[in-house]
Amino acid sequence: MGLTEILLVGAVALMLFTPRELPSIIKGIARFYASLRRTAEDFRAQIMESEEMQDIRGEYHRTRAEIDRAKHMARREVQKVQREAKSVGDSVKQTAQEGKSALSGRVGQGEPAERSKVAPTESERRLKVAAAGDDDDGRDQGAA
Repeated sequence: MGLTEILLVGAVALMLFTPRELPSIIKGIARFYASLRRTAEDFRAQIMESEEMQDIRGEYHRTRAEIDRAKHMARREVQKVQREAKSVGDSVKQTAQEGKSALSGRVGQGEPAERSKVAPTESERRLKVAAAGDDDDGRDQGAA
């Protein structure tokens, strides 16, 4: 409002109200204006809070989606490692079976088996005893 507008409003107010009533009317208008400003500020704060909440919700959903993607990728990696571990385990079992077969073939043919750093298993001991028994039986029958 410009200076002329303020003077015009003041002149109209003097014509409508007596000078005794003007101070109480001005106080009432000031209280009403202050109340109106507080209401407007509260409304603006609520709107801003609502927008912030929307931003927070959006960020929450984006973060949640990232976590779900990471969880899915982690599960795929774990499954991949499990498949690889199973494959290695199967390969080790196959190699062990081939080693046992080769060892039992050597012992059965009378060839000395290479000494392993690992103690022989119960089945390897039985094979050795059986192979030794076959050799003894063969000698006894040939000598008799």
